[in-house]
Amino acid sequence: LSVDTLHNIAYLDINSFGDRKEFKKYYQSIFKYLKQSPDMQLIIDLRNNGGGYFGHGNHFLSYLTPDKFRFNFQKPSSIKKKNEYMKLGKWEKLTEFAFSIKPKKYKLEGQKTRTFTYKPQKDKFAGKVHVINNGITFSVASLVAAQLHENDAVMYGEETGGGEISTNGMMIYKLELPNSKLKIS
Repeated sequence: LSVDTLHNIAYLDINSFGDRKEFKKYYQSIFKYLKQSPDMQLIIDLRNNGGGYFGHGNHFLSYLTPDKFRFNFQKPSSIKKKNEYMKLGKWEKLTEFAFSIKPKKYKLEGQKTRTFTYKPQKDKFAGKVHVINNGITFSVASLVAAQLHENDAVMYGEETGGGEISTNGMMIYKLELPNSKLKIS
């Protein structure tokens, strides 16, 4: 975080929404500090952000959105043809199990959906938000950009490389080629 108090501009470079617990405390301290200057404008730089853990991206958004919002994971209800060479790793299997016991709140025919709801934080940022992104802004970073765009953030740069509708980054299948035994995620 860099702050120009003369021009009331804060610049926050986020190169990952990695799965590290200290991010929650860091965001809390940033937005508590920014709340002291209600006229502050915030520039969020998401360029080259490959994504990370959806929970951290959505926790970050909870400081920047005026209302509660939902994050949906969707996948087809059934796979038409199984590929015998595709397998989930142990962590992905655990994630799939955890999602299977999470109640559904949003239903779409032919889809299994898991919904996570986030409420705005008490130190919610009230100033104008500007977002810089590029073609290497992926996964949850592109979802953060899309949500901020819906909440009237000013967007700069290129279109993100990720999808604004959904993500499947947590369920990464492993493909093992049958002859070479080459493994691909």
